[in-house]
Amino acid sequence: CDGLGRVVVRWFGVLVILVLLALPAAYLGQTRNDFVYGSEGMHAEDSAIVQEAREVERLFGRSQPMMLLVPEGNPARTAQLSRELVALPYVKQVISYADTVGVQLPSQMLPESARSQLFDGQWERLVLRADLPQEGQEAFSAVEQVRGMAQEAYPNNYHLLSESAVNYDLKEVITGDSLK
Repeated sequence: CDGLGRVVVRWFGVLVILVLLALPAAYLGQTRNDFVYGSEGMHAEDSAIVQEAREVERLFGRSQPMMLLVPEGNPARTAQLSRELVALPYVKQVISYADTVGVQLPSQMLPESARSQLFDGQWERLVLRADLPQEGQEAFSAVEQVRGMAQEAYPNNYHLLSESAVNYDLKEVITGDSLK
């Protein structure tokens, strides 16, 4: 320990200068960090999992499932939201009560086994199938747009669930924390 103490005391000035010179580089490096938030970008381009995913996408197209939960009880508003969502260029399909059965038939008329697929007593499910990647600007813009539409229809009373939405939330938290 005595030998280390003497070295630190002898080289203290040089060490302080080196640390001060390294600080701007460390700060600039930290602000230029590219994060991967989901599993899509975590594998090497030539890995078997990436190759298989590309083959599935080639055969069936890109598909990102999203589930939008809205309060149960306003079929006209939900039907309107469903029509607006299906009009988005990246949305391939929306499965909702309004689209599947129609708002003319009260949902209480359905057998519970069928009704429970789209309702749970408090929330109604709208399932979207979107032509989007799991993360990236395109996916994150779509999450913002779908959330914005849900916010207009059901202010502060909806939930969007998808890998893209989770990755977007991770991005917002990580980016916000790293800039503090």
